[in-house]
Amino acid sequence: MILKKIIPAILYLCFAPSALSGETSDLVTGTITVKDSFVDSRIMKFPATVETYDKKQIEESVNAATPAQALKYLPSIQVRERSIGDRNGIISSRTIGSISSAQSMLYADGVLLSNLLGNSFSYPPRWGMVNPEEIQRISMMYGPFSSLYAGNSMGGVINIETRMPERLEAHAGVQSFIQNFKLYGTDQTKIGNREFFSIGNKVNDFSFWASMNRLENTAQPLDFSVANLSSGSTPTEGELAAKPLVTGAYNDKGISNQDRVIFGATAIDTSIQTNGKFKGQYEFLNGSKLAYTIGLWDLDSRQNVQSYIKDNNGNSIMVEM
Repeated sequence: MILKKIIPAILYLCFAPSALSGETSDLVTGTITVKDSFVDSRIMKFPATVETYDKKQIEESVNAATPAQALKYLPSIQVRERSIGDRNGIISSRTIGSISSAQSMLYADGVLLSNLLGNSFSYPPRWGMVNPEEIQRISMMYGPFSSLYAGNSMGGVINIETRMPERLEAHAGVQSFIQNFKLYGTDQTKIGNREFFSIGNKVNDFSFWASMNRLENTAQPLDFSVANLSSGSTPTEGELAAKPLVTGAYNDKGISNQDRVIFGATAIDTSIQTNGKFKGQYEFLNGSKLAYTIGLWDLDSRQNVQSYIKDNNGNSIMVEM
């Protein structure tokens, strides 16, 4: 029994060198390029799901007019941007809703842009402090798994990294967008526009970036003036004769199938957003960097209403609430 195991082993050792002594040839292959997505070094070691979207991916997939639109194809995240330039763009993810503004955090180059003074749709991040053209990459860390950030990070942390130029470069562009909205008595076509200009350069170890961005747009009505009809509220003929006759209101049913009357459109927001920004950076010999950023974001927002009801002469009737 032992001989049966030893003899095959001896035969293999005898013939193996002769099999390996033949001529060999070098294997020639083409160039192999291995690419990996960049992840912010501060969050890459944390036990959380991290997704990165870089400048090339944004340019190839999104015609971004705002920085919030650059996040469009990141998984499990949505920005409550109801129209282009919506100033109430709240971040929502798989763990938080669209009105929990203080349960996520937005940074740009390490500077907090989230507005943590409240927790509702009225406290959005300051998206206007970043221009789409200067975004180098976006890193999204889905929460709640990190003690690196405050408790507000339970819904996730978005870190926008902007780029600095390697040589002299200048950019200028104009965008235009059009929207038609038709519902009840509203039939409007609104045209918005955006203009931007930026210039940057690197001289030896110092680099700078300066930019201007202006966006103007009018949104569709975000709400309507509504009165629910209760049972037994139908007026008599005498009551109708004693009151002025108005027309133009729309009868409708609410979400609970209750009869209601639509009097007009409200919250028609027209906003003009202007942003000016300057970034300077100096690189030391040991590889460390000193950077300074200053920016100004100005918002001029006005909300209009549209009344559907008119008197006998066709004049719109506005009711102060």
